[in-house]
Amino acid sequence: MENLELLNNITAVDDDPFFLQFIEDKFGEIGIESIGQYACPQQGLDYLCRGSSINDIVLVDLQMPKIDGIAFLKFLGDMRYQGQVIVISGFESKVLQMAESIAKQHDLAILGQLTKPFSTTQLVGLVDKATARIMSNKAVGNPLAEAVFDAETFEISKETFYPVIQPKVEMGNEHIVGYEILSRLKSFDGTIIYPNQFIHLFENNGRITEFNKVLFDCSFEKMADYKDVNFSINLSMKDLTSHEFVNEIDGLLKNMA
Repeated sequence: MENLELLNNITAVDDDPFFLQFIEDKFGEIGIESIGQYACPQQGLDYLCRGSSINDIVLVDLQMPKIDGIAFLKFLGDMRYQGQVIVISGFESKVLQMAESIAKQHDLAILGQLTKPFSTTQLVGLVDKATARIMSNKAVGNPLAEAVFDAETFEISKETFYPVIQPKVEMGNEHIVGYEILSRLKSFDGTIIYPNQFIHLFENNGRITEFNKVLFDCSFEKMADYKDVNFSINLSMKDLTSHEFVNEIDGLLKNMA
């Protein structure tokens, strides 16, 4: 897990105090020690209406008394909640999809769904998505995002490589079946540089192999944090025909063993 420091207020709203504790325990497993917990939906809304930003996350149960999850999402939309939303429920996927649709209609930033009970791996996927969205939002707000990048002089290293993990979901049951590691670069001023800004340049100036070595080295380190999870990585076609590059990857895998 990276960039957890970007997250501000994490709030869970669920009328079941035992499941609230379950949520807090799951966040504890990924390095976030405390979250706001509200068994009363109205109290949760009262807290959230004080202010919010994209750095916030709220987890909302769909089945609650007095104010159910659907109504809760509508209230969040009316108060122009700026944080990111995770929908939680024991309902079937169609109900979850309806909740997501309503949330989007109210301009809420939906991260995704978690069914009861959820795994730490599923939570990690959504939190990674949240931090990636925060970083992307920061980059969009920076008009110099492209101007600061020089493909000839940019340092390609573990410090400047910024991997983003994107969940891969099976359409039939909506279960997470793996992750794709998306490549980003991060300049020392925090600017995020996207693949369409650097891949073709590295291919043209001969630095793509240098980049791919860092890509695999960092990706293998991140994969080590997961157990029994499939990953996919995009690779330049120019390296697929290189026996030397295959040997480099083989060496990295042996070092991990």
